[in-house]
Amino acid sequence: MSLGQPGWLLLALLLGVLVYFHRQRRAARAAEVGSVHLWRRVALSTSPQARPRVRVSAALLLQGAAVLLVALALARPTPTSPVGAGQVVLLIEAGRAMRAADVRPDRFGVAARRAVRDVRGRSTVLLVADVPRPLAVNRADAAGVRAALEGAAAGDGAPDWMAAARQLRALDVPTGTPVIVYASPGEVARARQALAALTPDVRAVGQSAPNAAVSALSVTPAADGAPWTLRGRVRQFGPAGMRTVTVALDGAALAERRLVLAPGGETDFSVRFTPGTGGVLSATLDASDVLPADDSAQVVLRPTPRPLRVSVVGPAPADGADDPVGRVLAALPGAVVTRIPALPAAGAADLLVVTGTAEVRPGLAPVSVWLPAASAAGTPDSVLGWAAGDPLGSGIAWSDVGRVARVALPAWADAAPLVTGAGGPLIEVARGAGHTAVRVALSTAAGGWTESPAFPVLFARLGALARPDAGARVVPPCRVGLPCALPAGLPDVRFPDGTTQRAAGETFVPWRAGVYRVDGQALAVNRLAGADADLRAAAPDAVTPAPPPADWRAALTTLWRPLLAVALLAVLVELAVLFRSEPALRRRRWRAVTAPQRRMLALHALSAALLLLAVLDVQVPAPAAPARALTVAAADGPDLATALEVAAARVPAGTRTTLRVPGQPWPMSARVPDVLARLRSQDVGVQVGVPTAPSTLTVTAFDTPGAVQPGQAFTAQVVLESPVAGRVRLRLRRGDTVLLDGPVDVKAGLNRLALPLREPAPGVAGYTLSVQPSGQAAVQAVSATRVGEPQPVLVVGTAGPGRTALMRALAVQGLTARAVAPADLRAADLQASARTVLLDTPAAAIPPPLRAALADCVRAGGHVLIAGSGGAFGPGGYIGTTLEGLSPLSGRVPRDLPRLALALVLDKSGSMNEGVGGGITKLDLIKSAALNSALLLSPQSDVTVIAFDSSPKVAVPLTRATNVAVIRAQISRIEAEGGTVVKRALDASLKELLKSGASRKHLILLTDGVDGGIFSPDEYRRLIRRMRATGITVSTVSVGSGMHVPLMRDMATWGEGHFAQAQDWRDVPSLMARDTLALGDSAVKTGPHAAQWPAGPAFTVTQYTRTTLKPGATPLGVIGRGADADPLAATWRVGLGSVTALALSPTDARSGVGTRPDFPALVAPLVRGTPLPGAGADVTLRRDGADLLVSAPTAQVTVDGPDGPWPVTLQPGADGTFTTRLYAPPPGGYSAPGAAAGVPTVTRDPAALALGGRAAGPDGGAAWTWRAAWPALSVLALLVFLGGLALRYLPERGPRPGAETVPSMPS
Repeated sequence: MSLGQPGWLLLALLLGVLVYFHRQRRAARAAEVGSVHLWRRVALSTSPQARPRVRVSAALLLQGAAVLLVALALARPTPTSPVGAGQVVLLIEAGRAMRAADVRPDRFGVAARRAVRDVRGRSTVLLVADVPRPLAVNRADAAGVRAALEGAAAGDGAPDWMAAARQLRALDVPTGTPVIVYASPGEVARARQALAALTPDVRAVGQSAPNAAVSALSVTPAADGAPWTLRGRVRQFGPAGMRTVTVALDGAALAERRLVLAPGGETDFSVRFTPGTGGVLSATLDASDVLPADDSAQVVLRPTPRPLRVSVVGPAPADGADDPVGRVLAALPGAVVTRIPALPAAGAADLLVVTGTAEVRPGLAPVSVWLPAASAAGTPDSVLGWAAGDPLGSGIAWSDVGRVARVALPAWADAAPLVTGAGGPLIEVARGAGHTAVRVALSTAAGGWTESPAFPVLFARLGALARPDAGARVVPPCRVGLPCALPAGLPDVRFPDGTTQRAAGETFVPWRAGVYRVDGQALAVNRLAGADADLRAAAPDAVTPAPPPADWRAALTTLWRPLLAVALLAVLVELAVLFRSEPALRRRRWRAVTAPQRRMLALHALSAALLLLAVLDVQVPAPAAPARALTVAAADGPDLATALEVAAARVPAGTRTTLRVPGQPWPMSARVPDVLARLRSQDVGVQVGVPTAPSTLTVTAFDTPGAVQPGQAFTAQVVLESPVAGRVRLRLRRGDTVLLDGPVDVKAGLNRLALPLREPAPGVAGYTLSVQPSGQAAVQAVSATRVGEPQPVLVVGTAGPGRTALMRALAVQGLTARAVAPADLRAADLQASARTVLLDTPAAAIPPPLRAALADCVRAGGHVLIAGSGGAFGPGGYIGTTLEGLSPLSGRVPRDLPRLALALVLDKSGSMNEGVGGGITKLDLIKSAALNSALLLSPQSDVTVIAFDSSPKVAVPLTRATNVAVIRAQISRIEAEGGTVVKRALDASLKELLKSGASRKHLILLTDGVDGGIFSPDEYRRLIRRMRATGITVSTVSVGSGMHVPLMRDMATWGEGHFAQAQDWRDVPSLMARDTLALGDSAVKTGPHAAQWPAGPAFTVTQYTRTTLKPGATPLGVIGRGADADPLAATWRVGLGSVTALALSPTDARSGVGTRPDFPALVAPLVRGTPLPGAGADVTLRRDGADLLVSAPTAQVTVDGPDGPWPVTLQPGADGTFTTRLYAPPPGGYSAPGAAAGVPTVTRDPAALALGGRAAGPDGGAAWTWRAAWPALSVLALLVFLGGLALRYLPERGPRPGAETVPSMPS
């Protein structure tokens, strides 16, 4: 037994008052007499005697018991034994496993009840989940700590015991302090290992149990009216069993599936459904295990996606002028771009883009971008530094932005620099309550800004910030423990338990799965089953049996309530004794009851009522405690979020608090907005001090590539900020090997350095940068790069000088390349190569099965470079093939499309019903080829389709090419039947073409056979020549080999068209598309054109292929200027891999780069490709601001860091990989199998945060709160009770008028 406030036991001294009362009653009790005569008789019969002793009576015992019980209750006893000398540390697992109900109410509830009994002295309590959350830090108010424990709940994350150990070390827990850990059976061993240095007392809660959980859920939308498909998986942890999964849409059941779960495996299920108007689609298992929390997953469906409303204010570009801003805005998902003449009303747009004004007016839209006019003149500048900790610019390759043109703008006091150049801020951002404004001082008409990958990436982030779910028919669910994007405007977030919290930034971190509501819109949050869903114990000896659920001691953790209840009972019994001792009361003679007796009874009844209210724990409004201001110290945590949580946890319960954050830069993880919102909901204010300029040199950025190849040259980007100009000593070392060591002159402000590096051998290269100003201590930063195993490169191209030159260039860059001709290519060659180059290779040169194999290799994590001029893209026949789908550059160029009348004469004989593989028939390919050719025509063109067997049929009468719906519908009705007679079909097509007034007319004939002798070749020759006389050209496409091939070749010769022969029907769409495009302007352009190499120099190209940038692709350079500009190169992600397209042949002398001395260094990055998460590595480590992102193919991975091995639990994602985020890990180098990353100290100015709302502070005025009134009620009841006893036992001061009093005889 322990007492929280033992001082209240001094109330036991009131027992002396009770004894005094009883002695007064025995010594002299007043009696009323009616006359002096009676008084004399009484006086004569009374003899003086000594004051009697107090007799122990039932009334005295009951009164004393009531006083003692109230005093003991106010002392706050707890039925527990001490665990330490005045201090204790409690760690409670708060992950999903603790929500298991094998004990009642659940594991976390049992652990919290046990932990309540361990609270005493100064207590520190940590809830251990994905991120340890301090509930109390060194708190002496045991009652407040117990109340916080009773109100806590477990989330759906996985416990990170290493982070908890690091948090305790930061709190500087004294040696010998008892550390008690409550964990699930499966986490006991991991908790002991991580906390071994603290010698913890680890106590298991619950028992080993089997479990089934939803491990995957995805929805594939379909075209309008077609059914959608849901696919999911259920994972079984334990023996085989049967479970039922119910799929429901907004609570209405759509389907049920009975699953037979294999032990330790996963079982797939799928459902086809109609989404209707959309809603929340959920898949839920029947509740037959101890952990129902992981039996459900959900996703939000929007058949009609929400648009991104974009308003553009400013002068429209001139006709024919290039509009990079309009182009990038149109590519944003779901964007509806409207150009308006003036600034709109507030709320009319989600994203506002204003050009041509220097005045910034934030608040007109959730996100606004202010750009200089396109015609504004700029001065040359370059990027020197960037805010690596700002989520808007983090991860963008600002170092790849070349020379830019900076436009002079007035100072903006409310903004923070996002990107800085030599002349000052280039991009600034200001965040307010519900809005983000970005001002760009870079010209959109000159320099490399709009031609760099940073330009579209920044606008993509701004669009996602304004409306994260724009254009999404299936809204990607958020994941527990990871930042979840919110629409701009600080919306209200309603949690699944019904509580509401106002957002404090661009994201929030959900700790429980379920359906949230963001400004009324549904938002799904999932925690799909990973390793944390396994409730089986890691080892048999790690489990301690759980006590019976009905633990009577747990019910007595707050003994004050039962003690007050017994005190109330004692008062009531004493009142009953009083009734029996007073004759008037016993006989119910109410009129005989005197006024003092009435007052005495009223006071006794009032004391009983007050005790009853105290037992019921009535809450009353009361003035809040005086506000307390607390300065947040950097030692409280590794980042601002943790420091705020620790500082708030130090404050006693019920105290209004303002946390004062010093103005110096802080490391900030992605949890900061979520922590700010949670503190604000707890009436904890946050005030940021005045920003302070750094007084010493700082390293604001030290970045190296995440992955390189052996022998590859790369640079380490270093940004230094110095308060004064001078000379510093810069030293770079890898391990103990010094790579660079020497003096460097720096100027006041930002300084950017590029340090050349090259690693010869595979492995993990960790770098330490040391910068030492004269007379000062050195400043250090770390970074790391994974040097992968040499990856062979496969070069597919025709043998010749160009292929040889490329092989030599790759060898210079340390790449092992192997060349193969297209005819010799095999599937094994593709599978053995992580990098493939298609060098001016037409689609027809690669058989369709190999094209499909190439696509599979890319999706599995490979990289392909498609490069060429006359043999690639449109001229290479890529349209209609897999290569067109892979390439980020399309061969379809709208301004080059042919303008003519086109007749497609298609064979639909009975042989067209034959299959070609994959459930596709020859007729399916013919229909696809016809539709592709029609779509390649300019809007002014005409098209007709004649399908023939033994007789012709006009499937599509002559119509405009813009009638796509009609053309598609009529082509789809073609059915295969009959024989093959070509001449009649040519006669029908001639009649249709003569109906067109087009100056050019063309016919394409497709068949795998001719008449079989019905018509002679001379008849065909006469017919074709008659067509030529009317201006019609004829091309033929022959499939297969046979007697018809020579005639088909002759028909193309007579018609002055092209002949193409395909041995595989899957080449038909490509051949017909190539022939159609050949009728338009040539896509191969010659002549001098200015070009910008991707992240490289400017040069002049004399031949390239005109292409179109696909939506979602990242441009890597342009050819030409203004309206005539064409993409030079582009890249994008395909599955786990990537594809880069280059619209010229790099080794051709006409490309302008093949003869450059730096050609190997220019072409090698395109061949290697951009490292992508999950591609080509078992584990990927990527820094994001102050956090570290981990991706792996398994649910658990060990990351080696500055504190040693760090076991990490990851979450499954939709793409089959597992990911997690390590919030603000300690600075240093981190490595995992096949991956490495350096985490420097990335800071951010706290003044840049948009706190929003009024923070509670010491000057916030009077405030009221609901407080527990039982202590005051108990004290008041005790005083009232004593007052009643005083009226009962003490003699009255004087007699009533008309009566005399005499001392009564002792009773």
